[in-house]
Amino acid sequence: VGELPTSLVEFLTSRLRRLGDDERDVLRAVAVTGGKVSHRILAAMLPDLAMGELVRSLFDASILEVDGSDYAFGHALMREAILRDVLPFEGQELHRRAAEAMLAEPVPPSSLSDLVSLATHWGKADDADRSLEAAVAAADVAAGVAAYESAAEMALQALDAWPAATAPEERAGLARDQLLLQAAEWLNSCYRGTEAVELIEHALRGWAGDLPPGRRALLSARLAPIQFHLGNPPATARLLAQAEELVGDEVSPEAAEVHHRVSKQAVADGQIHPALESAERAIAIATTEGPRVVLAEALTTRALAVGVTDDLDRGIALAEEARALALAEGLVSQVANTYRTEMLIIVFREGRTDACLEASANGLAYAEQHCGPRWRAEFRLDLCLGYVEAGRFTEAEPLFEPLLSVELDDLRRLTVLQTAALHALGTGSLDVAGVFLADASDIADRYASAQETGFQARLV
Repeated sequence: VGELPTSLVEFLTSRLRRLGDDERDVLRAVAVTGGKVSHRILAAMLPDLAMGELVRSLFDASILEVDGSDYAFGHALMREAILRDVLPFEGQELHRRAAEAMLAEPVPPSSLSDLVSLATHWGKADDADRSLEAAVAAADVAAGVAAYESAAEMALQALDAWPAATAPEERAGLARDQLLLQAAEWLNSCYRGTEAVELIEHALRGWAGDLPPGRRALLSARLAPIQFHLGNPPATARLLAQAEELVGDEVSPEAAEVHHRVSKQAVADGQIHPALESAERAIAIATTEGPRVVLAEALTTRALAVGVTDDLDRGIALAEEARALALAEGLVSQVANTYRTEMLIIVFREGRTDACLEASANGLAYAEQHCGPRWRAEFRLDLCLGYVEAGRFTEAEPLFEPLLSVELDDLRRLTVLQTAALHALGTGSLDVAGVFLADASDIADRYASAQETGFQARLV
């Protein structure tokens, strides 16, 4: 709760002092629920009070108001003032009662907002077991509707509860490092990559040191691309080398993903033949050991490597095969990635042709319907860059504003700025182009890859 001005605190406190003990108990209960609560939940939290009379009195005093079918504070500052008056043990008990009241409802909590509220109550009730279970359930639902911010927050709550929970792996339905990787992925999906890095690094310095080598390797391999997109290629290379050393000749799902991650990074560094070798290793292992998502991703990387070094048509055909597998497995992000791979093959071999722009447009249409904000931004950027490089500036223009205003990691921000500079140059706005180039240069200086620094140098 933030600091309130002294005069305001005194005014609000004076109003509260004029209330009876029962009325203040009602207000504390409303406050800890988030400031909005149904009559039934409120009555279940305080079963010994004459709730109807008390709420009527607080409504007449303009302290509570009716918000749809719920009660809420007439002013948010009143809630803050009341929360300052709630002692820790009182808050824990009220949160516990709120959670139990939600579970006692005729229809159990099922919406994302209700599941998040339930998990939050168990967390603030200091009930590690039920906090862990409820947070994992809420995170799964949030991720299923691409609400990655909520998914990340719930996963972080579950990780906080893990050490104090009894049989946490059984309650969560997955291992601690698996939950950690989910949390990091969701953080990265809502452009909180720095937090994802800190989360994994903290684990690697602590409890994750006791994991088997393959699972430790997977943590490093998942951390590597996040570091790359945050502008730290040296850390990326170091992490992937560590991961490869840890898995060695291991044949396991973790080893398949490590080789796949090495392959993807080799593509980003322009090392296509090494990328193909690592992708083939990943495919060989994932075909028998899984996971299917890694198989789909490695097949997509192989399609790109073949398409840009050997045969364009075969590369696109392989991308379509990977897409069929991803669709069959319900792997939404991997389906999106196959569209982008198809576009990249055509760009590399033929430039910004109509076929290339069509692949990007198809990818954007799929992402708009099925994917979260990150993939939508990816395809908007691809299509925007495609239009600019094809000289179709008018079609690129409406794509710029959302790209310039959305929160992106550094690598994507760099590409947006470079694309915006190209657009400004192409339309004769030299001063605007200079501003975009200056901002882009600050980011490009942190990248060691020829792809990024070279493009920037050509623009300048």
